[in-house]
Amino acid sequence: MRLLIAQQDDFLTETREVLRAGLETADWVTVDDTGARHRGANGFRTQIDNDSFAPACAGAGSGSARRAVRAV
Repeated sequence: MRLLIAQQDDFLTETREVLRAGLETADWVTVDDTGARHRGANGFRTQIDNDSFAPACAGAGSGSARRAVRAV
């Protein structure tokens, strides 16, 4: 858990770079949104990938990861 929490800037930079490179070079991508409730709040997760790349993309509750996807 500490790997995901501490020094997230490096993690987010890498996630953004993987997503950007994947989108620039992929012949096709899939996008999947999944929603669920957790502790009384609606949440969601968006996965963008294909058979060559899968960056870490999160939804509600992980705003910084969500910003990484929007930044691309």
